[in-house]
Amino acid sequence: MKNQAHHLINIIIYGLGFLLLWEWLRPVGAITDTGSVTAFVLFIAMAFILSYFRIHFLISGAVKLLYMVVALKIWYFPGSLLDLSWVQEMLGEIGYNTGMMFGREWGA
Repeated sequence: MKNQAHHLINIIIYGLGFLLLWEWLRPVGAITDTGSVTAFVLFIAMAFILSYFRIHFLISGAVKLLYMVVALKIWYFPGSLLDLSWVQEMLGEIGYNTGMMFGREWGA
């Protein structure tokens, strides 16, 4: 009985945390050019589910990284996901932007 109450409390806490983060994400659609917060909300839901079920951090991290890469691909690189020509362009963009950050070139 005590274990069931503990699980119910955890589910309520995770649910309220999810709703709080969702509320904070609502302005993202107006601030960025993504047009929608659906991808962000789905990412947070996935992260909470992985955390709730205590998935190993390496598997959880790999799933989250894969989600982020696919989301970026869909937003910024047209074409099929299976046509891997976009990978080189994405890695080039990541390298370029990382260099800009370390070079403190914020305005360019």
